[in-house]
Amino acid sequence: MKVGYARVSPDEPVEHIEAQLKEFKSFGVDEVFKEQACISMNSGSELHSALRFLRNGDTFVVSRIGRVANSMHQYSILIDMLKNKNVDMYVIELKTDTSTPSGRLSIGIAASVHEYTFSLTNQELLSRRSS
Repeated sequence: MKVGYARVSPDEPVEHIEAQLKEFKSFGVDEVFKEQACISMNSGSELHSALRFLRNGDTFVVSRIGRVANSMHQYSILIDMLKNKNVDMYVIELKTDTSTPSGRLSIGIAASVHEYTFSLTNQELLSRRSS
């Protein structure tokens, strides 16, 4: 089963979820969890619900890596959880999944680049606020 997780941050228009849902439909996702929130694996979040819903052999689908992890630490926790359930993750933006060594490498690099750009953006926002 393909299980999708769509998320937009609290400051994004909720309509941005629609683009992710269209991608999921094109990819044949069977079940979708969606929310407008910061990334959280805490109970009560839709990400937590999606991760609990996943079963052995499922594929966890996201539009891009930044929808589920803003740091390598978050990414590592997610990948370990998925691996323990025998679930692969497919990232639509990258057109690859974690079922192969090259897919895991590509997604890991994307997660690392995302953490870097996310940190730069936050640093710039903080410097603007202190000015």
